[in-house]
Order: sequence, then C-alpha cells, then structure tokens
Amino acid sequence: MSMGILIDKMKEDDLYSVLAIEDEVFAFPWCRESFIEEIKAGSEFYVAKEEGKIIGYLGFYKVDDEMQLVNLAITKSRQSKGIGSELLRWAMERAKGLGAKKATLEVEKENLRAISFYHKFGFYEAGIRKGYYGLKEDAVIMWAEL
Repeated sequence: MSMGILIDKMKEDDLYSVLAIEDEVFAFPWCRESFIEEIKAGSEFYVAKEEGKIIGYLGFYKVDDEMQLVNLAITKSRQSKGIGSELLRWAMERAKGLGAKKATLEVEKENLRAISFYHKFGFYEAGIRKGYYGLKEDAVIMWAEL
C-alpha cells in the first residue's frame, strides 16, 4: 500500500486502538465482543497502520459473489488524507481476489460525506433500510460492481 500505510489482519491486541477509533467516529459503535467474534471467526477485518500506530480499520464479509462492507473508519485526525480511499481500494481488490463480483454496504442516510465518498468508488444508492441505526436512523443501501 502506498502513503507509508501498512495493512494487517486485525488481532485482539489491536482492539484498544480500534475501539477508540470506533467510539470517536460512530454514533453506534461496535463493542469489543463483536470484534473478538469476527477475529476468532477469521473474518476479513484489517487495520491500517502508520509508523506502527493504528489509524483506521475495515471489515467485510465475502458471501457468495458479494463483498459486504460492514465497517470502515479512520481516526478523525487522519481523515481526508486519502487513507480511507487506499484502504477501501485495497479491500475491494482483496474481495475480487476472493471471487467477489459486486460490493454492498449500508450507510446512515444523513451521512452525506460518506455517501459521497462511496460514490467515488462506483457505489450507487439502491434502497433504504428503515430504522437500521438504533431504530431511529435510516440507512442507504449502496451497491457497486467490482
């Protein structure tokens, strides 16, 4: 990966940093146990490191010929510097290598910044999930061809 960023499989030792980013970035953060389950299951969860420090992470599932992006976060101090783009680009290539032909995700309907970000990668809006976030916020369902 360029920009001096290293991508590594997420490990339990990474969770202190991952959870700090999760709490900083999301209104409905995942709990430690959810990440531990994903790590133990061998799911496609990765951290982005800069000079040995975790600055972001991403998780996806490969189901049939689909990549289901479930989590992407970059610490606020490192956002808008291309790190999220590099991480997503890398993950989409990884998913293609695993046989995925398309990708999907859900994003909070009010998160126009994230929706715009995903549009840059060919994602388009395909529907709404009512009450997806905390039973209050709707989510936009997005799809892309890989």
